[in-house]
Amino acid sequence: MTTDVKVKEQILSLLINDSRLSFRTIAKKLSISTTTVSRIIKLLEDGGVIQGYTTLIDWSKFGYDAALCLQISVTPEADIDSVGSAIRDIKAVKQVFYTTGDATFSAYAVCKDTAEAAEVLEKLRHLAGISRVVPHTVLKMY
Repeated sequence: MTTDVKVKEQILSLLINDSRLSFRTIAKKLSISTTTVSRIIKLLEDGGVIQGYTTLIDWSKFGYDAALCLQISVTPEADIDSVGSAIRDIKAVKQVFYTTGDATFSAYAVCKDTAEAAEVLEKLRHLAGISRVVPHTVLKMY
């Protein structure tokens, strides 16, 4: 592994843990120049490696007491991109993943309560192309 690749991975690791780190802080942690950090991050952004920055949210602090991990299967003729977009467009759904395995998609949703969770499941079950939804209640996130 080249030094350049190693530095890129170190920068990504720091950003994964805290995407708000300044270039100066990253440079200090890695003993490299701020200019180098800036150049590498720009290359990673322009190359599509870094696709955005995000905030981790504890939704329960806002009264969302029902978090769900959803395993969603689709019919053989379903348009994957259309179904994925339709899932993502449900307000309670925060992340959607196109996956391998028993389900076509995995999704994470947060709801105020079990009644709202039931509504989300009902919406999902009625989307065109979806054949099965298996919900799992999130007990704790790490």
